[in-house]
Amino acid sequence: MKTILSSETMDIPDGVKIKINARIIEVEGPRGKLKRNFKHLNLDFQLIKDEEGRRKLKIDAWFASRKTSAAIRTALSHVENLITGVTKGYRYKMRFVYAHFPINASITNSNTAIEIRNFLGEKKVRKVDMLEGVSIVRSEKVKDELVLDGNDIELVSRSAALINQKCHVKNKDIRKFLDGIYVSEKGTVFEEDFHFLYMCHLERSSLSTMACIMKLYIPLKGSAIRHQVLLAMTFIQFGFAGMTLISKAALNDGMNPLVFNAYRQVIATFVLALLVLLMERKKSGSLPFSLFCKIFVAALLGPTLSLDLYYVALHLTSATFAAAILNSIPVVTFVLAIIMGLETVGWRSFYGGLKILGIVITVGGSMLLSFYRRPSTGQPHSPSPGSSEGTFFVNKLEGRTRSILGPVLMLLSAICWSTWLVVQSKLLELYPARLRLSALQCLISSVQSTIIAVALEREPNSWKIRWDIKLASLAYCGVFVTGAAYGLQIWCIEKKGPFYVSMFSPLALVLTAIFSAIFWAERLNWQSILGGILIVGGLYGVLWGRNKAEKQEIHNKEVAEIDLSLLFKGKNDELLCIPLKRKQFMNMQSSAPYAAMVLVQLSYGGSNILMKIALEKGLNQLVFVVYRHIIAMILLAPFAFVIERKQRPPLSLSVMIKIFVLSSLGTTIHLNVYYAGLAYTSPTVASALSNVIPSLTFIMAVLLGMEKVKTESPRGWAKMLGTAICVSGSLVFTFWKGGYLFKSFENRPLINIYSTKGSSGEYRHAKENWIKGAALILTSHAVVYKVYPARLSLTTWICFFASIQSSFLALCFARTPAIWKLDWNVQLLTIIYCGVVISALVYYLQTWCISHKGPVFVAMFSPLLVVIVGLFSAIAFAERLHLGSLVGTGLIVLGLYCVLWGKGQDNSAAQKPDEGKGLADDKTLEISINDHPLTNPDTGERK
Repeated sequence: MKTILSSETMDIPDGVKIKINARIIEVEGPRGKLKRNFKHLNLDFQLIKDEEGRRKLKIDAWFASRKTSAAIRTALSHVENLITGVTKGYRYKMRFVYAHFPINASITNSNTAIEIRNFLGEKKVRKVDMLEGVSIVRSEKVKDELVLDGNDIELVSRSAALINQKCHVKNKDIRKFLDGIYVSEKGTVFEEDFHFLYMCHLERSSLSTMACIMKLYIPLKGSAIRHQVLLAMTFIQFGFAGMTLISKAALNDGMNPLVFNAYRQVIATFVLALLVLLMERKKSGSLPFSLFCKIFVAALLGPTLSLDLYYVALHLTSATFAAAILNSIPVVTFVLAIIMGLETVGWRSFYGGLKILGIVITVGGSMLLSFYRRPSTGQPHSPSPGSSEGTFFVNKLEGRTRSILGPVLMLLSAICWSTWLVVQSKLLELYPARLRLSALQCLISSVQSTIIAVALEREPNSWKIRWDIKLASLAYCGVFVTGAAYGLQIWCIEKKGPFYVSMFSPLALVLTAIFSAIFWAERLNWQSILGGILIVGGLYGVLWGRNKAEKQEIHNKEVAEIDLSLLFKGKNDELLCIPLKRKQFMNMQSSAPYAAMVLVQLSYGGSNILMKIALEKGLNQLVFVVYRHIIAMILLAPFAFVIERKQRPPLSLSVMIKIFVLSSLGTTIHLNVYYAGLAYTSPTVASALSNVIPSLTFIMAVLLGMEKVKTESPRGWAKMLGTAICVSGSLVFTFWKGGYLFKSFENRPLINIYSTKGSSGEYRHAKENWIKGAALILTSHAVVYKVYPARLSLTTWICFFASIQSSFLALCFARTPAIWKLDWNVQLLTIIYCGVVISALVYYLQTWCISHKGPVFVAMFSPLLVVIVGLFSAIAFAERLHLGSLVGTGLIVLGLYCVLWGKGQDNSAAQKPDEGKGLADDKTLEISINDHPLTNPDTGERK
């Protein structure tokens, strides 16, 4: 029997919105939105109001059978579940059941995944990812309990089922063998937090008031739960900023830094021991000797060495400087995490390069902040209040030694603390009791710190504590920072990982700088502002690159959508899938070489400027090349060993000889001749003549058979004409000096690079030296761009051989011992910059671009270098342009882009069938291994 019209209604609570669109129900409440599709049911949904104005949902079924009437009630139940989800939320609780082998579980990936260990004593790690919108935590009140929260009851229940299935044991009687994880309770989140409200029989007006309270409180509580790690890290940074300020005040009052740390760890031990008795007395865990040794080392690295070095450095510097320099912690943490396999870097991706750039910027900012001294932005900085000499050994140091020792100790402290962060994440896997771990570390650290303090400070008066700022700082640091902040930080490491914890360091810098400027009248130096900006900018460059890289990894794992128009049946019923969603990634990947080459040219510009200053200050170019490649080799060797240890090809004698020759041509001879030419000219001249590189590269590529010139085509003529114009421009630039065209931007140079004879540098820029220097620079470019696509290991070998060859040349031509001596000045800064940035980072980036786009593409970015160096030289060096310089530069750039236009036309033609290769397929000179090339001849991909 059928009923003409069957209908049922349900009330819609206050604070809940329901939208209906073609049988798709969308419910929105304080906790979010949920949707359900009812298109498979022949039902009509509509929103109505009754006589009293109350909102209702009505479901109708025309000519309904008994089965259809049951579907109405099913649909109402689904909608009720949606309303409950967006107002109260669903909570499932699961308990561990085991007989002999305790089940260990750790929550990862921001409370969205669980890793189950030691199930039945197995070493296998069972990982379960929660479904979208479901979070999982370990219960703080009940042992061996998991709590799953979410809005959608289906997703919450399915997530619980996935966990249960992961621990399912086959071929066992379920009545006897009960090991596993099972659902113990089902309920709602709201009932546990507001159960007392449901037990009260309130009137209608009271229900409206309760709805308003729910509407305000539940979103705030949900937001606080979702961002609990963020709030905890903000709280920690406020605590660290206060620690820096109050500790500096205590040290200025005469407190010994080592004694301070010893007392601090003792107080923190008592505080944490009390918390352990109150909160973790029921948690039992064995402490084998091997684990104790690991905790001992962690305590030595973190609370002991790091804080001892930190307080000594803080005694020698200022609170703002300490807060700024500690922002290098995330960079060191990132490098250590890479080495230990906790983090990965996509070296070939744009975001991977961005992370490396952030590291370089952070290191540069730290060096600038530490070793480059300039006047302050306002009046001189007032001395620290209440400064006392005391008996500590650092008070006997002279001013220059103190200014160098303070930053060095602060950097060492940052390295120790970063190491502790990484080790701590490993310890938490072995010893999950957070408070006990913190208490043990503080106990061990108190013993270690006391031994160090007694050994270095034996004056009894240094150990006396009175009711003053010293006692207040000890109580604050021991109770709040070491006690509370350490426990919170360990919890945040467990939730988000060590790198996430490090990203909040700049907040302490801002808080410390504001407080110091207001209360202590601390004046900031220009190098402090610039160095702080570089450190923070580099830090967030690394973090942004890491975040984008993680999203890209997730994107690459997505299943490509299937275009139904491409489905067809054959003998084997083949199914074609087109990866539509990867188009954006391919576009991003294709732009990575452009960004890398811009970075390369910026780095080269800085190298030319710094090198010119160092040469004029007396640095020997032969000695410089030696130091530069030793630093680059030391920097590249660990990365080559770690990253390419599984793909490093065998190194035969023939390959070694070819690398040796390449090092002598492309590095040793090139750099020595180039710097000799730079000593006779200016950075602008060197940068301008660098634009001849593409033409020389094109000529050599033609001679080696890597390029083809079609004289019958316009693009072939463009390449030949451009080459001729480039060569003509370089000759004009070299032999025609002409007169000055413009006045300089500055009457007096901001940086004087002409410290030898003559007030205006005529000794260095005389006509014969101008020609000699330009000729030497052109000679250096003629040998360097016999292009070879070196990778990381190969770059390390090149730097190794170059350092040996350069050392031999330097010992032959620079035998004076004083030339080899280095001081804390611009010469050392230039060596470190060129060794780290140019010989290590830029060499690798440049060869990566060559392997992807070819040598001509790399050379096309050379004009950017002359613009950068020319502008800086005109402003900082008061350099003026000659007529020959301007004409020669114009001809060089014009010829350069003629060559590149012809090459671009080749690239366009290569995209058509049966045409030659384009810009992206430029051949490169290969070093073969056992007569087998490193490039796949069919695909062009590197093996």
